[in-house]
Amino acid sequence: MELQQFNGSCEAGPEAVLLLGSTGTGKSSTINKCTGQSIKIGDGYKPVTTHCDSYPTYENLTWIDTMGFDDPDIDDNETFQDMLRYLHRQNLTKVKAIIWTVHPGTIRQDATLNKQAKLINMFAEKDIWNNVIIICKQSMNPEYDARGAIQASCNYNNLPKLKVTGYRFLDDPSFTAEQYNLMEENIELRKVSNVLDNENVRSRVLQKIEEIPTSIQIIFKDYRCRACGVEGDHRLLPLFCHMEKESVHPGGYTKEHTKSTERYHSSKQYVLEHTGKLKKRMFSGGCMGKKQTYHDCCDRDKGDEGCEEMWACCKKPVENEGCGWRYTCCQMDMESDKGKEGCETIYACCQSDLKSEGCKQVCKKCGLAWGSKANECYSTTLNPHDLERVVHSV
Repeated sequence: MELQQFNGSCEAGPEAVLLLGSTGTGKSSTINKCTGQSIKIGDGYKPVTTHCDSYPTYENLTWIDTMGFDDPDIDDNETFQDMLRYLHRQNLTKVKAIIWTVHPGTIRQDATLNKQAKLINMFAEKDIWNNVIIICKQSMNPEYDARGAIQASCNYNNLPKLKVTGYRFLDDPSFTAEQYNLMEENIELRKVSNVLDNENVRSRVLQKIEEIPTSIQIIFKDYRCRACGVEGDHRLLPLFCHMEKESVHPGGYTKEHTKSTERYHSSKQYVLEHTGKLKKRMFSGGCMGKKQTYHDCCDRDKGDEGCEEMWACCKKPVENEGCGWRYTCCQMDMESDKGKEGCETIYACCQSDLKSEGCKQVCKKCGLAWGSKANECYSTTLNPHDLERVVHSV
């Protein structure tokens, strides 16, 4: 993610105020009081916000209500991805503030706060914390009650102090009628008890937002996972990938001749043969003792030993190439070996010997091809995507 700084002026376009936190920490009610818009508010136990919604105001801010973390039916990572997609889809990528709402009871740093801090950091590593406001709902002492969230954020930022506020709503349904009347009549008691009416809630939150000098522009970059082949911004990739790469041979075995063929002579011996024709002599005085018939290749008599060396198998001159074909791997004659198995057992898939490395790369867990869609093979919380940057040609 790349960051660009903006001065927050109206000319720069609307800026997002993103509220996130666990279910029941006051996200919707805070937007309700800060914008004056009617928003459905839950009882703090069951989530009522099932998708992101935006609420623009005249201060050039667009407030975004989100699904709560710790939803039993949705993984927090999916909830975070839903926020990012919504920002991108609505072109609300200039974030003025992230309001992190927490329970006053989470004064200790726990796994829930650690995970939420990690997700907040993914908006823009380290830099995003300049724009984070922690709001502790129903708190009489926000700085104390928000200690768990502050400690969780320290894993990701070096800021000397985060922006923290909190309050109890004057219309808190947990007040009895008597307590409500007492709070409404006694301003000093409200002040001591940190109880605010709607206008004071709005004023306090907007003051914290105004203390943020710059907004952050979120820019999405495309990456490709070498393991499962998916492309997109690294924060929006599927939550599953392949586990581990291994090389296998997907086919069975076969018996084949694995080397080349060559010409050869099936006999290893030479014989002496006459290459000419038999002819009859015309006798004269000088030919006494000679037989009547002779070989015209060498003038030897019929029945005499041949005059030229030949291969015994084919009666061809010794300088001639072989009269048959054979496999160099096992020396078997091709003609006599027709229809028979080869001399070596090899892999049918790639014709490689049994000692060779696998010819196909697959996932060790699911068996699918490496680089193919992983479905729900292995969680990326255990094995992150193996990413490379995708550069698109213009």
